[in-house]
Amino acid sequence: MLKIPKKNHIIYLKASKFIPNPFLSTQKKKPRKLGRKMGVLDHVSEYFDCSHGSSKRHKSLQTVDVRVLIDCEGCERKVRNALEGMKGVRDVTIEPNAQKVTVVGYVEPNRVVARIIHRTGKRAELYPYVPYDVVAHPYASGVYDNRAPTGYVRNSEYDPHVSRLARASSTEVRYTTAFSDENASACVIM
Repeated sequence: MLKIPKKNHIIYLKASKFIPNPFLSTQKKKPRKLGRKMGVLDHVSEYFDCSHGSSKRHKSLQTVDVRVLIDCEGCERKVRNALEGMKGVRDVTIEPNAQKVTVVGYVEPNRVVARIIHRTGKRAELYPYVPYDVVAHPYASGVYDNRAPTGYVRNSEYDPHVSRLARASSTEVRYTTAFSDENASACVIM
């Protein structure tokens, strides 16, 4: 029997067949010595190595509001457990009456929504409602929603079609487009 060392494991030569030792094949490489002499190319490659700098972007602290259908305390606990295990989450607040989950942390909004959908199996979306004080025209068509919680209207910033409808019903827009060439029923002054 002949013992031949290789990189990660030892091969035994027996009857002209190579049989790797399964117990030694899982051994890890020995850590390299710190006092090892480095060549010129090793020094140059350290300056051009960009794998560690650009891939780590610092995320800012965000507050993400998500709309999730929460029926009972079990649903609430399931959503809370799914989000508290997420990396970067600092605080999870659940409002079952408003069907709203607020997550504070160093997270991305789309990843929070994807995590809720994946872990709980519930339909989730970014919270589409804002307080009616924030919107310029809260009772315009497309902004006012009967299903919204009390004191909230649909956010018109994310949907350009809805924001155009909200602006079209205001008096200031009617006055500014009264003399426009794009308006078919506009007043023509020559």
